[in-house]
Amino acid sequence: MPVDIITDLDIEQPRGCCLNTFFCMVVGFLLVPFAVFILYQNEQRAVQVDRDLNAGSHQVVTVSASPVTHMLDGRLVYVVGPGTPARPVVDPRFGLKTNDLALRRDVEMYQWTESSTYEQVGPVRATTYSYRTEWSAEPVPSSSFRHPANHKNPPMPVQTTVLWADAHCGAYAIGPDLLHKLHDFRPVAPTRIPIRGRWKRTATGLYLGANPAEPHVGDLRVTFREIPTGPVSIVGGVRKGRLGSYTTPKHTSIAEIELGSHPAADLFHAAHVENVQQLWLVRLAGLVVMFLGFLLVGAPILAVADAIPVFGWILGDVDALVCFGLALMASLVTIAVGWIHARPLEGAILMGAAGLVLIATSLRGRRRRRSLAAR
Repeated sequence: MPVDIITDLDIEQPRGCCLNTFFCMVVGFLLVPFAVFILYQNEQRAVQVDRDLNAGSHQVVTVSASPVTHMLDGRLVYVVGPGTPARPVVDPRFGLKTNDLALRRDVEMYQWTESSTYEQVGPVRATTYSYRTEWSAEPVPSSSFRHPANHKNPPMPVQTTVLWADAHCGAYAIGPDLLHKLHDFRPVAPTRIPIRGRWKRTATGLYLGANPAEPHVGDLRVTFREIPTGPVSIVGGVRKGRLGSYTTPKHTSIAEIELGSHPAADLFHAAHVENVQQLWLVRLAGLVVMFLGFLLVGAPILAVADAIPVFGWILGDVDALVCFGLALMASLVTIAVGWIHARPLEGAILMGAAGLVLIATSLRGRRRRRSLAAR
């Protein structure tokens, strides 16, 4: 893997310190309430989805995969039946044909990529750019490189795509919003892939280039995966013979599909797991945004505290750890308020945890002030 390293030296011009400080504080004050809003809305959404899924598990109607029952239009249904395509799925570029539910083409091109690191020494900023060649599934625009000369990538002529069948579960058509939730792709044997033009067959798929063992910039490698036919289990809405998402009166979307025969309880459990995963991802994102907000507000204060001893005694406890403690406390309080009506016990526990964080943050501040006093 060739690596090219180039270092740029720049002398930074002095900028208005007051203006930068003011801008940081304004952004920080905007980020904190934004994080509170995101966290609160996330908790409200998770509570409502949890309620709707619990209600749906008692309201769902089990139906046979055939024939179509129009009397259940608009209802939440559970159905198990054979998942089959209406016609074969064909990759138009390579001519690969399959009678399965989906065909995925994964493409990678050997390309130049750029990474950078910097080091600040007084007014001099040294930025080191590293260029290396590696396989990438996305086209890397070399025109945006700091030093594009000798690091040019050609256009990527073939890209990754997923081709979906017009699938059915018994007599019911499966809508895209349900079908696209399937992710059980399995490798396609390379011997099934037709050879066209200058492409070569490898142990895993196809290769375009002189030698797979010694790739050059612009070489391509392609593999295929498919979702096989077989029994599918579905919980969703039905309308005019088509299975899709079911929308509750509170606007929660219920749409679950799994390969194989599974009871409705398993599908609802999977929906609960998805809800919890989304809940924690947004919680983490909200905490990060909250921390950045407090950090932007506190960083200018810390700079003043370090420069003026009097302010250092009063404001010296504003550091990254304290900012994180404040962000964690505010996040816990916001989450607790979101849950307090639905689950009072959990809300109370989170409030208690926020109190403990506040105590720990206060102790941290005291230790820092003592440290500053001893200097």
